[in-house]
Amino acid sequence: MKTKVISLLIIICIILTQLTAFAAVKWPAASSHGRDLPNRPQDGYVSMQNPPAFTWKYVKEAVSYELCIYTDEKCTKKKYFKEGLTNNYYNFDYTFEAGKTYWWRVRYYTEDGSNSDWTPKSRFRIDPDAYEFTVPETSVLKPKTTKNSAVPRGWISNTPCSVR
Repeated sequence: MKTKVISLLIIICIILTQLTAFAAVKWPAASSHGRDLPNRPQDGYVSMQNPPAFTWKYVKEAVSYELCIYTDEKCTKKKYFKEGLTNNYYNFDYTFEAGKTYWWRVRYYTEDGSNSDWTPKSRFRIDPDAYEFTVPETSVLKPKTTKNSAVPRGWISNTPCSVR
């Protein structure tokens, strides 16, 4: 009987250790890296740009981020998705359905494969008259060779925009 109890305790310890290994990592409260960006689009935002630009807090330990956009408030119906992001910002290279409401959130992964909690969900809507502003994937962009090739580059749209 005693060996059965000890064996059961060992099995429980092993299971608890494995569950702890896969527990979500918490987002840091703030960083001093100067790379923090606010979570955008903010909750309740109506975007005149389609798709909107997404930004979130920079995490030094993150090796990649995962961005999900949903069509339901419970965040169960994934509509747009991007994983393997190495920056704390992203612009999709295609437009979203205009006039619709969406919810978004992001999480990060660390070098050991652990993932963070999802950020709190934020709701946004694409205005039916929003102008299209897609940004090509970086693999499509061919930057000019410069002395400092680490300088990030932006994308200038050929789409005219108006101030409303």
